[in-house]
Amino acid sequence: GTVYSGSGHGGQGGAGSDAGGIAGKTYGNSNAPLAPGSGNRWGSGTTYGAEITSGGGSVQLRVAGSLTLLGVMTADGAIGGVNYRGGSSGGSIYLTCRTFIGSSTALVQANGGNGHYYGTPPVATGGGGGGGGRIAVWRVSDTSTGPVSNSAAGGLGYNATNAASGTIVWGWLPSAGTVIRFR
Repeated sequence: GTVYSGSGHGGQGGAGSDAGGIAGKTYGNSNAPLAPGSGNRWGSGTTYGAEITSGGGSVQLRVAGSLTLLGVMTADGAIGGVNYRGGSSGGSIYLTCRTFIGSSTALVQANGGNGHYYGTPPVATGGGGGGGGRIAVWRVSDTSTGPVSNSAAGGLGYNATNAASGTIVWGWLPSAGTVIRFR
């Protein structure tokens, strides 16, 4: 039977064991990620079935004041399901705020889903992992009490190889009243 490649987003999807499979390509913007991850489909040639699993969602928080993150925020792609399907890609997490307050217990994650395979990788036949998603956190100031963990890893494929990681951007916004001059 046909086996399937993983979906792409911030990182390219992993190839499935079928030589004719095409890994999912990257798309979206690393600095302002808005697009959700891609689900996987089944089929070959020009005939494709309905989407089987969902890609990671799109989380967008644009906060005028303080954003406090003490727990887990995820936009992960789904695993490949059954019958050697590829994993779905991670989604997007886009946060902007004046003051970011995180803790060492916080996690921001947009991982790709694992491909489907039988056994423990590496195995001869199976689906590729989904590509990692996109994360961007923009703030004017940061008063975090500890490092915030983050991940946009690619999902594991049948061949014990992960799909490509997505993108993670932690950036600074200018404070109110800042003048930027171009000559």
